[in-house]
Amino acid sequence: MFRRTDDLRIRDVRPLIPPAILLEEIPITEQASNLVFETRMTLMNIIGGFDPRLALIVGPCSIHDPKAALEYGERLNGGQEKGLVEFLRDSLLSGGATDEELAFLKSLRFKDRRPTALFYYRELQNLRDPLHFRA
Repeated sequence: MFRRTDDLRIRDVRPLIPPAILLEEIPITEQASNLVFETRMTLMNIIGGFDPRLALIVGPCSIHDPKAALEYGERLNGGQEKGLVEFLRDSLLSGGATDEELAFLKSLRFKDRRPTALFYYRELQNLRDPLHFRA
């Protein structure tokens, strides 16, 4: 006997409005279009090397696993990886790192593996010279 295995948790299906119709019904405001334009220009300047700031894109974009989401939130809230703690304690590895570089290293997130202090050193070198450790 076959048992139902698909769509067990779906109560209702509603079709999405096509983007073209949505744009007609809810057009973008002048303020929103300026924000999108200015943000894109800023990111282009950062990526192009004309702006010294660092662009970070932080996720998750959606949450399917509440337990994983709570763990992610705890790590964002100050929990630090063991490898990062070792990296920060070793002045030969972390010496001379700027506050901005340390903030970036602290923001790195990992799903399965736990990075070592040497991993953080490598990432610091990549920040300073993107061609230094490229594989």
